[in-house]
Amino acid sequence: MSNQYGLGQIVTSGLIFNGVPNQVTNADGADGANGMVNLVDDARNAKSGSPTVATLGGVKCWKFNSTGQYYESDIISSGNQPTKNATVEAWIYPQTSVVGTERGCVLRLNGSHSLYHSWNKSNRKLSSYWYNHAAQGSSGYHETGAAMALDTWHHTCAVWNYSDAKIYQYINMTKTSAVTQGNNISGGYVEMGMENSDRQYTGGIGVMRIYNRSLTDAEVTQNYNAVRSRFGK
Repeated sequence: MSNQYGLGQIVTSGLIFNGVPNQVTNADGADGANGMVNLVDDARNAKSGSPTVATLGGVKCWKFNSTGQYYESDIISSGNQPTKNATVEAWIYPQTSVVGTERGCVLRLNGSHSLYHSWNKSNRKLSSYWYNHAAQGSSGYHETGAAMALDTWHHTCAVWNYSDAKIYQYINMTKTSAVTQGNNISGGYVEMGMENSDRQYTGGIGVMRIYNRSLTDAEVTQNYNAVRSRFGK
């Protein structure tokens, strides 16, 4: 892959979706080698509303600024969907919500046991959730990290680790954790930007990656360092 955004330096083991605006960047298969498509132009992807590729904070990104805007791709095959372990990573530029106070859906890996990577509009925290992978006696979202300011770029990452019975969340490389475990397969539809009108995300998404395994601290750091200069970090 091109090194324009440091993509040649990222972790590829277990990579099933790798999105960067205007790049041929999606992946489904061993080490991201198969099924490469373009999120905006490929026939396997649907665009709803009018999300655009724009520049926010000096970075080219997918921009969402009105209700009904999202991308959806069915690229992830059933054999590659996460089951016990998963990692979701995104660089986000949150802005004032255009609708509602619910969570803005940065990503939903949609299926019978959907996985969510969201931004809470009320407390400005990362909200992570995977159906049937919640802590015992709890079905709520994990929001263990710090609040994130509007109109600036943030690195976010959520790692579900079955062996540790934990979810690890990273916000700008500050790590927190909570108890969780499950073994139900996620969906294969990648939805970026919205789940429903109240869960419309407002702002930019500069990078989106999904893995069907849990990345280590060193691997999260590797991915962060590969593109941090692009986001002014």
